[in-house]
Amino acid sequence: ACWIKRVGSGHFSLFSKGSGSGNLEWRVFAVTHKLYFDIFDNAANIYRRANASSNFTGFSNWTHIVATYDGSEHQSGLKFYINGEAIALSTSSNNGGSWNGIPNTGSQVWFGHLQSASGYDLQGYAADLMYWNDYELNASQVKYLYGEQPSGNYSVDPTKSANGGLYSMEA
Repeated sequence: ACWIKRVGSGHFSLFSKGSGSGNLEWRVFAVTHKLYFDIFDNAANIYRRANASSNFTGFSNWTHIVATYDGSEHQSGLKFYINGEAIALSTSSNNGGSWNGIPNTGSQVWFGHLQSASGYDLQGYAADLMYWNDYELNASQVKYLYGEQPSGNYSVDPTKSANGGLYSMEA
């Protein structure tokens, strides 16, 4: 989960783990105006993917993005929320071999940089970065993080005057 405000390229990474063939685990990134969520079976050619069914052109404004995964071996377990709302997804996979599940490679978790591909550095601002391991957020928890009333007032939304952007930083 994170807040972002992109000021540069339309291609950017949010979160990723792994750096290339042999140690890729997962990645969340955008190409032009679509979000993508990939999970890998320890090889770049064996993956499951969910991507936004339609374009989202608001990334140049502060946007709250949450990516969740239920731990299943199918791409239907991958979900995106933008500004507290689930978005429609398309799914695909590459069956270059048998799916053995996501490995635990001990690779670093990256934010704003896609180690496995160049040109995907987030140019802009980020706030309130969160990562849960082995836990899937549900829709009400996402709404709480977004700060939607009445489900919660957690928000450190950088667009609200209450925090004045205190938590934002240049990516």
